[in-house]
Amino acid sequence: LLPSLVHVEFVVDTPREQLIRDLEASGMLGYYYLNGAHVVNPKTTTDNQLHLYRKQSLCMDIIAGREVERGRRYDRIIFSRIDYHWAAPLPPLHLLDPLFVWIDCVRAATGECWLDRGGLDDNFAVLSRDHAEIYMRRWDYVQEGVALLLPYMTGHMFLKAMLEVQHQVSVGRFLSVA
Repeated sequence: LLPSLVHVEFVVDTPREQLIRDLEASGMLGYYYLNGAHVVNPKTTTDNQLHLYRKQSLCMDIIAGREVERGRRYDRIIFSRIDYHWAAPLPPLHLLDPLFVWIDCVRAATGECWLDRGGLDDNFAVLSRDHAEIYMRRWDYVQEGVALLLPYMTGHMFLKAMLEVQHQVSVGRFLSVA
């Protein structure tokens, strides 16, 4: 069974003002401003990932609707930036244990995953359906005030904290093929 594209939906970015109103309505905006975590600060122009988080949550809504239509949940969800250029096929899914979140790694000469920047790169992931609810629902966690954030945390650090600390999810790595 080969993967296939079955649904495309274009979503316009929510204006920053609306993101601010959404966080304000949840009662969490002041907390995050005081926290200093610029990953959730919709007024910054650097490292702002609120739009990404919101779109991933909307994507999960679409996936959940599709699962209802088909009468069963997906086993795996793959998230990828749309602008990736693939140099080789992904590792076969049966080799990627579903108990792990699998994130690709662009290795530097030091052997470190250089795009991680102190956390985990969030451009690509192979997820179990349950792990997708964590990875792809970061907007919901932020808006509900249950996201684990620290002052001046980047998006990569936030992902690592959400997966490994807050939810005790193990992360597996494989060399990037994009």
